[in-house]
Amino acid sequence: MRATPQSQILSWIGIIGGASTLFSNVSAFLDLAGWVAVAIAIWREWTTAFWSFVLGWLPLNVQPWQAGVLSTSVFILAVAAGARLDNRKQPEYNSEERPWYLFWGYDVLPFFIVFMAHFWDIKTSSDKWIEAGERSLLEQGYPFLWMFFGLGPCLIIAFVIAMKRLNLFIDRMRFIVLGAVLLIIMNEIGKLNLNVSPSSS
Repeated sequence: MRATPQSQILSWIGIIGGASTLFSNVSAFLDLAGWVAVAIAIWREWTTAFWSFVLGWLPLNVQPWQAGVLSTSVFILAVAAGARLDNRKQPEYNSEERPWYLFWGYDVLPFFIVFMAHFWDIKTSSDKWIEAGERSLLEQGYPFLWMFFGLGPCLIIAFVIAMKRLNLFIDRMRFIVLGAVLLIIMNEIGKLNLNVSPSSS
């Protein structure tokens, strides 16, 4: 039995969007190829503009790091919904049957990577935001509160949605991380300036 079209569409939207946002979050630590830097700038601009439009009724000046948290939350929920709608028979997830190193290194790791990538993206972005003006201690902690109260509830809701399909949900979260790794590899290849034009004889 194949997955339903709704499941596939939601899953791929979540995986592609999540991988793109995750790659954007870690881009500050990478030496980016020219075209990759342009693509990330466009991605951040589009997501920020989208959330500024959606939240336009609120007195909130959406920052790129805020748009990143909101986008990742939506993509994770899309992956969870896609897993929930998958009607293929799957064994129930049981963490007690897995060795501890597989549980922490294979099941928990994708969520930890997503969380830490946002943490460092928010840290580097909010440092510039804080330096742009004098901020109180509460205001300096505001970006991290945004992350914890943004991603935290999202993950709880995602686990509730995918409760009966946790195996599929966790597998697809791994694909988000794998997608970001593939984008990092593409970036490194892009810096090689490979000439693939045919040579004239």
